Amino acid sequence: MMTSNFIDLLVKDSSSSQQFIAAVENIKSYSQWITSFSNTGNSSVDKVLSTAKTNDAQWYNTIFPTYLNMPATVLSKSSTIDSDLNMLLTLNSQLDGSDDKKVLSSIGQYATNLLTVLTDLQNITSGLGKNLIQYQNNLAQDSQSIAQAYQTIEGEINTENGSIASDQSKLNALEHASSKDKKKIKDAKDLIRSEQQKLATLQSQAKLMYKGKALIDQAVQSSTFLGNYWRTIAGNLIGSMALLKTISTQPADVMKADLDQSKSTWEQIKEEYQEIDQTIK
Repeated sequence: MMTSNFIDLLVKDSSSSQQFIAAVENIKSYSQWITSFSNTGNSSVDKVLSTAKTNDAQWYNTIFPTYLNMPATVLSKSSTIDSDLNMLLTLNSQLDGSDDKKVLSSIGQYATNLLTVLTDLQNITSGLGKNLIQYQNNLAQDSQSIAQAYQTIEGEINTENGSIASDQSKLNALEHASSKDKKKIKDAKDLIRSEQQKLATLQSQAKLMYKGKALIDQAVQSSTFLGNYWRTIAGNLIGSMALLKTISTQPADVMKADLDQSKSTWEQIKEEYQEIDQTIK
């Protein structure tokens, strides 16, 4: 069994850096939308959006700063990982079966160094994953509230359209009456004008909620993807740490093949995380 190919576990299984970046951008789009929200004058809408705005503060105050720094945090470990991987490969080349005890002891020490790095990465990726899943849960609840508010507004729009149609019919009757009452006609026109203004406001609010629903649903999917991504990494790192503890017990050829692959994969990871780090800031 491969023992030290821990670097492989930092690679996204089926996602590219572009998917990673797109997920962050989806959440940012929703967050920017809800952050720019101001009171609409509709209490049901304002209550929903105010709650969503409060929940979204978790993104900009807690998650996003960590997210911005996470690729750089991983990359900050590169000098230690590079050094320890190179030393482990050098030590592995010295295993000849004659006097390996001292070499194996050194291998164990450098493996311990890597174990320390992985423990740190496991802690921060696990914490980020948990925060993202909590954020996703809040988003999912807010999505339901926005959908309900949208349905409420649609109902109000239908009611208002009905009132306008009814009042327009009454106005028509007044205008075609044999004896016209100018005051009643004026009052009827004023009422319809007021109703039309209210309808326009409701339609604007409905448009706002419709856009918000689309954005938040994308954010829910993206936060789920990112939360699971980092939780998977954190979980895999636990397995990697266990494997590193037994590296010195593996045959030299297995150890070398594993370390060679780890070094190659780590170089790919550094390039990918550099791209992410430069793009999401």
